[in-house]
Amino acid sequence: MYSNLTAIILAGGQGSRMGGLDKGLIPFNDNPLISYSINAVSPHVSEIMISANRSISQYQQLGYKVIKDEMIGGLGPLAGIYTGLLNCKTEYLISIPCDTPFLPDNLITNLINSVREKNFNGAIPYTNLNSEKKLYHPTVMLLRTKLKESLANYLNNGGRKIKIWTDAEDFCEVLFDNKKNFANLNSLDDLRNETN
Repeated sequence: MYSNLTAIILAGGQGSRMGGLDKGLIPFNDNPLISYSINAVSPHVSEIMISANRSISQYQQLGYKVIKDEMIGGLGPLAGIYTGLLNCKTEYLISIPCDTPFLPDNLITNLINSVREKNFNGAIPYTNLNSEKKLYHPTVMLLRTKLKESLANYLNNGGRKIKIWTDAEDFCEVLFDNKKNFANLNSLDDLRNETN
């Protein structure tokens, strides 16, 4: 376990591709989808928080602190990450979407080691789409908590794209072999296909 690391599970989306359902609470193999993201980080972090903007009491029943976006207006995942930074008491924060049930066991170790090796401000994973192209998974992000002012400025100035901000803030990119590990179950069809 890393005593200097907190996790924020991002469950604040509108669920538009889930027919308006709250994505993190939808059953997947008999468990709420968010439970897989929680299980992926729980052995490694000192605290887990859930970023949610509805179904607050249902998320609280999972036993973790639930926080609503400080910045309103549908700002996307960075708003949840920013709220996580505001509530984070450790040196590092890792963000994990609530709809990624196949995350690899070495995720946190590889990200934090990459940051420490060359003193980066953060790390995002990528997989190889083909021999030339990287496929980034930036909502899975490990970052230093001191970046909260930078992220606030980026959001307040209209910034929304995660990769633009991480590129400007000296994040490293960490290769993982299996793109299936980062698959997002974005729709009810995705869920059905994975359970069949």
